[in-house]
Amino acid sequence: MNVFEEVEKLSERGKKANGASYASLSTLRIVSKVLGGVLHHSEGLSPRELETHAQAMLARVGQQTTDLFHKLDMPAESFALASITGSVAETISEHYRRIGPKALEMDWSSVLANAASMDGIWKEPSFTNSGGSVEFRRSMAMMNSLSPMISAFQRFSYFHSDQEAVIKDVGEMLWRTTDESIQDSPVALEMDEPEREMLRSNLLKRAGELYADSWDSLAPQAMATYKESPTDQRRTWMTEGYPLNEVNDRFRGQYRMLEQALDVSLKVHFEHDQHQSAGPHVGPS
Repeated sequence: MNVFEEVEKLSERGKKANGASYASLSTLRIVSKVLGGVLHHSEGLSPRELETHAQAMLARVGQQTTDLFHKLDMPAESFALASITGSVAETISEHYRRIGPKALEMDWSSVLANAASMDGIWKEPSFTNSGGSVEFRRSMAMMNSLSPMISAFQRFSYFHSDQEAVIKDVGEMLWRTTDESIQDSPVALEMDEPEREMLRSNLLKRAGELYADSWDSLAPQAMATYKESPTDQRRTWMTEGYPLNEVNDRFRGQYRMLEQALDVSLKVHFEHDQHQSAGPHVGPS
């Protein structure tokens, strides 16, 4: 028995076990999204029916993930597939919570592929060893950011018929707004690329949630205004879409508070870390 060979084998098994553990985290996250969506419409369903609905959603997530994977021409690596599956699962689950099984009928892969290919947003060719290229990570971040908005549009379109155009405009606004936050933050600019992109991803996600909340919160007011307006005005809105100025303004107001909180948090932690790094001053003895 070669002790060194056995130790090496045990070490290799440990690495594989660690890899399996990390891979399982993605699976657990995806399945929990699916189950959460199904349970939202569980009233009156038997355990068998719940299982059937969950299996149908998982199958749809798998199919849409495969379609999106090919449409985006992503690298055939596990992290890419896990990221795409997570985006698809979150989008379908969020929409399922709102309207039930009809959410499985929509071609989410096309919607998400359009969101990931908007011009002028991610063109950097540089690669890192942390989660793929900058381009890939920004594509995933934008898809996750737009997921709540896609569902919000399905709930109420503000009489806009071209969903792709609206989503594109919102995506560009979210990108521009969050990018300005990054560029205006001295602390963010001092970060290494992986940390800065992680911050960007989280900021985009929160901005997307804020925009969807703003969209939803003003929907009743828009409907009330529509019903009280003259026939000619209603006809115009049905043709051209209801103005989104108030939605955009509400989002910007909410985002400013988020940006201010982020700025304070970054400065406090940065200054604290600098102080910790400096340590106590010890003079010459």
